[in-house]
Amino acid sequence: MSFFFRTTKGRHMVDTLKVRFPGTPHVSVPAHRRMLLADGVRFHYDGFGTIRAEAELPKLLWGHNGRVLANQTELDASVARFRSILSQQV
Repeated sequence: MSFFFRTTKGRHMVDTLKVRFPGTPHVSVPAHRRMLLADGVRFHYDGFGTIRAEAELPKLLWGHNGRVLANQTELDASVARFRSILSQQV
């Protein structure tokens, strides 16, 4: 799992979460094509058992990137939302 940080006014903030893992989709997913899932989660299945997914964490909580995550509770909630969306596919 990768977290990407952006620096604003000397503060670091988590912006994007990217994951890559082995798995098989539960639903019919076209291989080698990126799909857009709920809340802007981008999902890609290579057809050979590798899955990639990524999302902007603020967008998972508020539907836009106009706010930044302010605390650990918001970070945990956005990661939980990301996992929930992925569990519907994999």
